[in-house]
Amino acid sequence: LGGSYMPESIRRVLEVRRGVKGLSAREHSILQCAAKGLSNPEIAGLLGISVNSVKTHLRHVFEKMDVEDRVEAVTLAFSRGILSS
Repeated sequence: LGGSYMPESIRRVLEVRRGVKGLSAREHSILQCAAKGLSNPEIAGLLGISVNSVKTHLRHVFEKMDVEDRVEAVTLAFSRGILSS
């Protein structure tokens, strides 16, 4: 195998290990907080950001994970090993 070629199966494994299409550190932190059951205002207070920033980060998480809501995102994250209990 040469150059930048990477089989699809390997690319998918690496993608999951990176956290599904490259979740940022902030997105990962917010996903962890959501998994603990924290509300958007609680997450904002804990991380020192605005509620609107939390919503924006969550929206990006949903897009990257191809899910509709935080329950689906957290469930998928646990099942793929992105989050651990």
